[in-house]
Amino acid sequence: GHEPTGGLQEFISGISGPAPGEKLYFLRWMEWGLARVAPPRPRQPPETILALRPKHCGATESSEPLGVEHFLREMGQFYEAESCLVEAGKLLAAQRRFAHFPGLASELLLKGLPVELIDGSARSTPLRWVSGLLRELHARLERRPRLVVLSALGLPGTGKSTLLNTMFGTMFGLRFATGRGRGPRGAFMQLVSVAESFSQDLGCDHILVIDSGGLIGG
Repeated sequence: GHEPTGGLQEFISGISGPAPGEKLYFLRWMEWGLARVAPPRPRQPPETILALRPKHCGATESSEPLGVEHFLREMGQFYEAESCLVEAGKLLAAQRRFAHFPGLASELLLKGLPVELIDGSARSTPLRWVSGLLRELHARLERRPRLVVLSALGLPGTGKSTLLNTMFGTMFGLRFATGRGRGPRGAFMQLVSVAESFSQDLGCDHILVIDSGGLIGG
């Protein structure tokens, strides 16, 4: 089968470290490095809706800058492919090499990193990958397992990501990308832990916040 690229192997090694502080430092350093080498987005003059309409009909989407989510997406693709081989009887479960990938991603989710729920480029949900990730998350939330899912729906550019960041950003560190066309494509989920003193009143121990703005350009 195919091997993970050198860059992906380094990413996996970086998030596999035993110390949580080292993982967060690695991720922040990586985000800074990727942002530093990303090409600047050209600033466009304001245009009216009538002027925009013919230009964007049938236009292709511009490529998005490389981010941490792309490395996690590639991990998910390796996990999906391997799972399909096991289900088809072409690979023994004992021969799996990427079975630990959902556990690594769930640890990042627990640390407050947004994780992709729907692949923004393919417009599809990697069901095996997401299911494996959520199973690992549930196992890690065994002591406080009650979870509520919260999302915001709306037209593009109506401030869905900004609303979620405003509601949870200051106290819980929510940091979805905002601004139309600035964030990565796809739907992302981020875990918010509720303080035990409030969990009884809210009826949950954690809130899984889903930002769907990247699916429709919001």
